Amino acid sequence: MAEWAWHAFELREPGERIGQVPITEWDHTDDLNDAGTWSATFAPPDPAAGDRAALIRQILRATDPARAVIVPFRDGLPLYGGIVWLRDRPTIAGSGLLSWFDRQYINTAWNFVAVDQHLIVRVLVDEAQAGPFTNWGIAVDTTDVTDSGVPRDQSWVIADAKNVGEAIRDKASLANGFDFDIRPELDGDNIIRRLRCWYPRRGRPVSITNLTFSHGGNVRNIVSFPEDASRTTNMAKWIGEETSLNVFVTGSAQALDALDRYPVLWHIEKRPDVKVAATLTEHAERYIADHGEPNADQIVLEVDPNDKTHPWGSWELGDDCNVAVPAGVYDWYPDGVAEVRRVVSHRWTVGPGGEHLYVATGKAITP
Repeated sequence: MAEWAWHAFELREPGERIGQVPITEWDHTDDLNDAGTWSATFAPPDPAAGDRAALIRQILRATDPARAVIVPFRDGLPLYGGIVWLRDRPTIAGSGLLSWFDRQYINTAWNFVAVDQHLIVRVLVDEAQAGPFTNWGIAVDTTDVTDSGVPRDQSWVIADAKNVGEAIRDKASLANGFDFDIRPELDGDNIIRRLRCWYPRRGRPVSITNLTFSHGGNVRNIVSFPEDASRTTNMAKWIGEETSLNVFVTGSAQALDALDRYPVLWHIEKRPDVKVAATLTEHAERYIADHGEPNADQIVLEVDPNDKTHPWGSWELGDDCNVAVPAGVYDWYPDGVAEVRRVVSHRWTVGPGGEHLYVATGKAITP
């Protein structure tokens, strides 16, 4: 197994390192364009330790809810930045760095006209970190955010009480939107928290990565597999008494004429800040583009992180991949599967049973 270590940092500026945390079990999920979740079990210092009282005080400071960030390192590389939101000793849990912005609200009336979508996100992140007090921010660096070339019009008023994290996701989820992440990165010997925005998408096409997850090869186990989605179609519609209610429904007029196909209420989102029907349609189209048909669940695979052909570090979240399952392995797909999909999430678990890497792949795509 690789070498794992967990280090704690102050959440607030300047994000100073607190020290190493003795963790016995760890579980984190890193999701595309989302905060992800994590949980851990930590052990108190060995009774034979020198100044055990001082070490206990350090551990409590390093796991203080809403004041600390835990960063897991695998073979010296940071994998995730998890804010501690809950502590019930000996367990701690929380979400990624984006979750801090889920607890901030836009406190300025903004009227963006033809402003690049990446710049809007940068403005929101910088304003949230400026805050009403000194050292209000969480040391997220935005200097590497560049223009996407896609201008947007957007207005917010303070009365909207718009959540900053939600506002960022809204911009990203529009048609012709973008991918983003707030993550810890190595900068020399220092850990930097950076906002990254990718346009048109994060990750590389399969033609470049040639990444393959194959059953019987680097795939140890098939965790979940989708059911047949051929009985549904993927036309997007928004329906509601007001434009603040956005309802996604699958089905087309031609499909509804067939006896074996029906519309499916799929996904509902409240968009009180969206007043333009065309923008709601963009949300609907992007949602379907990202999630596929409602019955097309993700394929989740347990992958060998030390596979020699495609080891961890040679691919990342957002990359395309080949998913290869031979005939006779999975009952619902007796002929096997050979599809190109996208890595939309990965999950690491570490404990007495060793380390495990689970990869969630999105709907099948045409490369």
